[in-house]
Amino acid sequence: HPKKSSKEEGVDLMSLARSQRMNTDVRRSIFCVIMGAEDYMDAYEKINKLSLSGGQNKEVVRVIMECAGQEKVYNPYYSVLAVKLTQEERDYRFSFQLAYWDIFKAFPEYSRTLDRDS
Repeated sequence: HPKKSSKEEGVDLMSLARSQRMNTDVRRSIFCVIMGAEDYMDAYEKINKLSLSGGQNKEVVRVIMECAGQEKVYNPYYSVLAVKLTQEERDYRFSFQLAYWDIFKAFPEYSRTLDRDS
């Protein structure tokens, strides 16, 4: 089929971003960059061009983790992008660490839910 114009693709990615609960402009922009990139280096360069403030780096981490979690099977793209970000910028390392801690803190709640449902 014919290649979509970047404008058509952008509209599709924005719709997808909304359906994936990317509920802020920053998250939607990050989502569109990650999902619209040609490869991890393209995504890395475009993320840097977003000129996010220090506190917004955690949004990149959250979007990467959310996208990876939505995949039916493991997709190494997100891991490779995460490694590149953490190698180049220390802030991302700390943001990923905090995000993983948040996930692990949720495990006791999840196991209590499983116990109730059994």
